[in-house]
Amino acid sequence: MKVTVGRKNQNFVWKYLVVLLLFFLPIFLLIFVLPDIVYFYIGILFVVFLIILILVIPGLSYMDFMWEVDENEFRYMSFSHIFDKTKLYYQQLFHKKDTHYDMSLKMKQIDFIQVTYYRYSFYPSKYLFYGSGYKIVFKFNMLDGSQYVFDNVIGQDRECFFKAIGLMRKCGIHFVDQHKILQAYQNKENMHEYLSYIDKGNLHD
Repeated sequence: MKVTVGRKNQNFVWKYLVVLLLFFLPIFLLIFVLPDIVYFYIGILFVVFLIILILVIPGLSYMDFMWEVDENEFRYMSFSHIFDKTKLYYQQLFHKKDTHYDMSLKMKQIDFIQVTYYRYSFYPSKYLFYGSGYKIVFKFNMLDGSQYVFDNVIGQDRECFFKAIGLMRKCGIHFVDQHKILQAYQNKENMHEYLSYIDKGNLHD
């Protein structure tokens, strides 16, 4: 059995495609009422549309990370830009070679996984005040004493995410979740509000 986390809900991708079509369709319809010289500009817009359709929209099928787990291994990868996601989409679509992951850990070498979080700040632009958010972190503590930290692990698909967690638990992996983060996520809590509440009374790990 293998479970993959990091794919987006396909309804989101379809909604993005519909919005794109609604934006470009009126422009294409102008071909029938505008002078011939405008065809050149319409052609450029059509090329832009095809580029977005072929190279951008498939990449929206994935989040900025992807990980999978089976009875033997935990595998993780992150994407630096959307074209990496598009490449993976077509590789899987045409059943080309196996996916190359950035990190692979043997299940039997994992001692336990600590579930924690950290707060970070970001600046939307130089003209706006800074904001803040929270990252949920998985710290893999290995039997040899080493530690691997992943701060992009929460998938958009809760069912798939907890199926992966359940599989890891069946393999004997123990999750140390002091703040009950997994339980809050499973209960569909607003995670920013939940972690903000936790953060007010707890020091960071």
